[in-house]
Amino acid sequence: MTHSIPKIFKVLFTLYLLILIPGFWMSYGPTHFLWLSHIILLMTYFATLFESKFLASMASVGYLPYAIGWTLDFLYTLVSPVPGFTEYMLNVNTPLGLRALSLFHAALIPLLLWLTRRLGYDARAWPFQISAFTLLLFLTWALSSPYENINLAYGYLELGWKPLPYLVLLSFLNALAILATHAWLLHGNKE
Repeated sequence: MTHSIPKIFKVLFTLYLLILIPGFWMSYGPTHFLWLSHIILLMTYFATLFESKFLASMASVGYLPYAIGWTLDFLYTLVSPVPGFTEYMLNVNTPLGLRALSLFHAALIPLLLWLTRRLGYDARAWPFQISAFTLLLFLTWALSSPYENINLAYGYLELGWKPLPYLVLLSFLNALAILATHAWLLHGNKE
């Protein structure tokens, strides 16, 4: 049985995006929205707005491992002298409000779990998310720059690889993460 999403939550989510989107666009530019996390945030918003079990499931199966990884790295970066991937969150040259907006990565963990619990988990989501990530990875590579290294699409440069084998391997590893998350969500949402 599914339950509706409270209207106040939809309104608050909308207000948050009305702050985040222009703030990130003006500070980082449009290619910043190619990050998987931003795509998932928007997917989660539409899943919430339209109470879409399928979109909530795609977002959950495609992003939970990354959100957990981001959160653990951020906590590590807060206490460690060796910076992690989320070192940008401590950059005093970036306004605190802008950095605070990035905390959505951590907030997506309970939100996605709540949505899949409330709306249910659609077991058909995983192949669509694998396809969407693979397409996103190749689009990121084509539309962004090595300096940005969005979605690690240019990680092959550090490894001395050719782009195609690297992007295929990254897509394969992501597919494994999605399949593992799918199995976990499928098991966890059985009544």
